Amino acid sequence: MSDVHKKIEREPIDFENDGNRLYGMIHHPVENTADRPAIILLSAGLKNRIGYGRLYVSLADFLAEQGFLTLRYDYHGCGDSDGRLSPTGAYHELHADINGFIQTGLFAGDTLRAIEFLKEKNRCSKFVLCGLCGGSNSSLYTSVLDKNIISIIMINFPITIDSKLARTKSKDSMNLWMVEFLYKSYLIKFFQPGAWLRFLTFKSDYKSIIKVFKTKIFKKNPEPEKKSSADKQQKNNKNNFNYDLLDKLTSYYDSGRNSYFIFAANDPISLDFETYFQNKAGKNLLTKYERQWKKIIIKDSNHSFTNFEWRVQLFNNILTCIKKEMNKK
Repeated sequence: MSDVHKKIEREPIDFENDGNRLYGMIHHPVENTADRPAIILLSAGLKNRIGYGRLYVSLADFLAEQGFLTLRYDYHGCGDSDGRLSPTGAYHELHADINGFIQTGLFAGDTLRAIEFLKEKNRCSKFVLCGLCGGSNSSLYTSVLDKNIISIIMINFPITIDSKLARTKSKDSMNLWMVEFLYKSYLIKFFQPGAWLRFLTFKSDYKSIIKVFKTKIFKKNPEPEKKSSADKQQKNNKNNFNYDLLDKLTSYYDSGRNSYFIFAANDPISLDFETYFQNKAGKNLLTKYERQWKKIIIKDSNHSFTNFEWRVQLFNNILTCIKKEMNKK
C-alpha cells in the first residue's frame, strides 16, 4: 500500500449490459500482464465501485502495482451506472429486499458482461473475482456460469438472505455474535462497583442480561440436519439460511476450482459462517472439498477494514491467494 500512482494508469471505461450503460475504472500495471489473471472487484451490496473508505480504490492500486490488471465497476442502478434497481418490477424496492436479491445472484449478468468486455478490450483470458459482503455472493453466482474464472476470493461472505421480513422477524431477537459480545461485557462488569450500583438501582437492561445468560447456560443442542426440501424451507424460514449456496458451491468445486473465504474477526458475518455453515449446513460440503477452500481471519478487524493495518493484512492475503492460483499446475 505504497504510493503507486507513478507506477500505474487508471482508465475510465464503460460498457453496456441489458440496455444499461455501466461505468468503471481499470487500473493498469506497467508491465505486461498477458500471463496473469485479470482481477475484478465486485462491490459490496448497493455500494459503488469506490467501496468503504475508498477500500476498492486502494486495493485496485495495490494489485495493479503487483502486476495485475484490475477492474472495479458499478452495477446497474448503482453509483454512476444506468438502470433502476427493481428486481420485482415494483416502483419502490426496499433496501433489505434488494440485498436479498444481490445475495442470490442479481448482479451475475453485469459481471459476465464485464468479463466479456475485458476479453475484447484487453485480451484477458483468465479472471479472479474478489468481493466484499454482497460482492462475494456476486463472485460465487458468476463463477458457476463462466469457467474462465479461475478462482474467487469471498470477503465477509453472507450465508443468510436479507429481506424486510427477515429484519422484522429478528427485530427483538439476539444473534449469536451479540450474545457473545454482551456475555464478555457482563463478565468484565461483574468486577466493577459502578456496574453493580446500576444493577441494584434498577438502571440495567435486565431483559438483555437474562436473555444472554439464559442462552449461555441453557443452550440447546443444534437441530439435526433436515433433508427434504419442505424441511429445508421450514428451517430457512427460521434462520433465513441461503440453501442455494450449497448447490452453487458444489457446482463450483466440482469444476476443480478453489475458493478463499476471508473474514473480519469482529464481523457478525464471521460467526454466522462458522456457526450455521462451517459447523452445520455446509459441514459435509466443506469436508468433501476440504482441499479446495481456505478460510482466513483478519484479527481484530471490522466489516469495512477501517484501520490501515487491517487493510495491509487484507491486501497481502488477497495477493497470496491470487499467486497461489497462478502457481497451480
